[in-house]
Amino acid sequence: MILLFILGFNLPVSERTFLKLDRISQKSTVLIYFFNENQPVSHEYAQIWTQFQKKYDNSTKIVFISANCSENRQFCRRFSIDQYPTYISIFQEHYKRINTIDKSLESIEYLIENAKPEPSFCADHFFNINKTQFPVFVIRSETENACCIVSKLKVLFPKMSNMFFHSNTSLHTPISYFESNTSRVDESVDRNPIYFVEDFSYEHFGNWSFSDVSHIYRRLVLIIYNDDISTSDVPKIDDFRREITSFQKYILFGKMKYSTFIKLAGDKLTNITDTPFIIATDRYKKKFMILDKELNKESLQAKLNSIRLGYAELEMRYYFDPNHNYLSGYRPKNTKEFALAAITTIAFTTILILVKAYPCIHYSRPIPNALRKR
Repeated sequence: MILLFILGFNLPVSERTFLKLDRISQKSTVLIYFFNENQPVSHEYAQIWTQFQKKYDNSTKIVFISANCSENRQFCRRFSIDQYPTYISIFQEHYKRINTIDKSLESIEYLIENAKPEPSFCADHFFNINKTQFPVFVIRSETENACCIVSKLKVLFPKMSNMFFHSNTSLHTPISYFESNTSRVDESVDRNPIYFVEDFSYEHFGNWSFSDVSHIYRRLVLIIYNDDISTSDVPKIDDFRREITSFQKYILFGKMKYSTFIKLAGDKLTNITDTPFIIATDRYKKKFMILDKELNKESLQAKLNSIRLGYAELEMRYYFDPNHNYLSGYRPKNTKEFALAAITTIAFTTILILVKAYPCIHYSRPIPNALRKR
């Protein structure tokens, strides 16, 4: 594609505009140069761009667009532009932000050679409260770090990838969770956003039915904690979280409220009230065991490895409600379908036996005269 220099970006700001950019970026790198004509430095850069245009007019490496932010404020806000000049490179829906104060032709050439974004940079996912489907997590930052955090969250929580946004407005705190366009939960600047998202995902995990995770091959290890979690419980949960890092590929970890756990486990475990404690389930989420609270680091690692390999399932004596009998592990997932199939099989077998045995059936008692043919 021929290198394009559009000195005035006059396209209307709409979803169609961004779709066009994404479509072009599938084959060529798009480099957008943001400037503000009201700033004197923009006139100095304009001369460099003219030189660059003459030198690379027939290049096929990149599509270049320059955008005047004094005329396209919405467009600049979309990309969180707050410094001039700024460059945004786009390739295959990945966005990368590049800032420079060097006006030389060599610096621009260097940008062109290194304009292709790395996959680690997230696609543009800027928070717009009027266009967002809630709930969402919003990471605020005036630098590109927020974009990197969003990218990391999408990788760690793929099922929630459409819930992460970044923002550069002071109206948002560093980490915000929006249940709707009016309700929100904010966190302090020193809170780790990954832990913040984990807490919310684990809180919601406690409301899942086990049928929702029955298809997951991994075993579950859950921290059972009091509904009103106390300050003293937080260090215990954080300590456990640090110990499980190397097992997260093999075991699905989470937290569950005690009240939810009792509903699943039944009334046989109501005597266990000293929270938090840890349980592990088998692969089919039918049975579980309670891990010893006094496990040290080495024994906990050994126990997690035993759970990962499936050896710990021999120690699982408890069944989730309503499966408290010894046949619970063999119960079909859909009882109605199983019952219908069993009844149909029995009925068909009975009819087949009667048909085959009919010639051999003899009546020992005489047939009443009333029933004889006349």
